[in-house]
Amino acid sequence: MAAVLAQEMHFTAHEVEGMYFAGLLHDIGKILVDREILTKSGALDLTEYAAMSAHTRFGAEILSHIQFPWEHLTHTILHHHDRPAYDEFSPRRPRRNLDLSHKIIGLVDAFDAMSSDRPYRRALPFKACLNELVHGLSVQFDPEITREFLRAMLRDVERPPVQRRLLTDRFVRGDEKIVRHQIADALLRVEQFMGIITAY
Repeated sequence: MAAVLAQEMHFTAHEVEGMYFAGLLHDIGKILVDREILTKSGALDLTEYAAMSAHTRFGAEILSHIQFPWEHLTHTILHHHDRPAYDEFSPRRPRRNLDLSHKIIGLVDAFDAMSSDRPYRRALPFKACLNELVHGLSVQFDPEITREFLRAMLRDVERPPVQRRLLTDRFVRGDEKIVRHQIADALLRVEQFMGIITAY
C-alpha cells in the first residue's frame, strides 16, 4: 500500500521500490519486543508502551548493518511513528521525498492497523477508519499525504475490482456508491482543513 501511494504521488521508480521494502520492513524491530506485549489483548501500561515504542529504534539498528540502495530506508523505519510538527506544513518549506517517506509509512501502517483485527480489538468499519484519518490531521497524519491517500482511494474505487490497488475486498463491501461517498466526504473535510475547497 505504501509503494502504491508513493507511485500515485509521482515518486521515482527507484523511490517507489524503496517504499515497497520500507513497507515490508518497517516493523522488523518488533522481533526484539517481548511476545507477551505484542499479543496482549488489553491496553499497554506505560512500561509496556515504552517497550513497544522502542521497535522503531530496534528496526533502524538492525537495518543499519545492511547496505541498501535507498537512502531513506533506515530513516523511514526509525521515524515512521513520529508525529508531524505544525511548521512542516508551511508552503515555503521545501518538501523532499525523504521527508515524506516515514509519514507515508506511518499513515498506511495506522490505516492498516485500524482496518485489521488486532489482539486488543476488532477491525474498525471503513467509515470509522476514514474518520480517524481526518481527526488525526496535523496531530498524527500529514494533511498533504492524507489528501493524496484519499485521492488515490477515490481513483481506485472507479476501477474494476481486479484492477484495484488499494481498496481490496476488506474495504469495499456492499454498495460501492456508499464507499465512494464516504471517501469523497473524508477528502472534502481534509481539503477544508487545508483551506482548499473543491467542488464534487
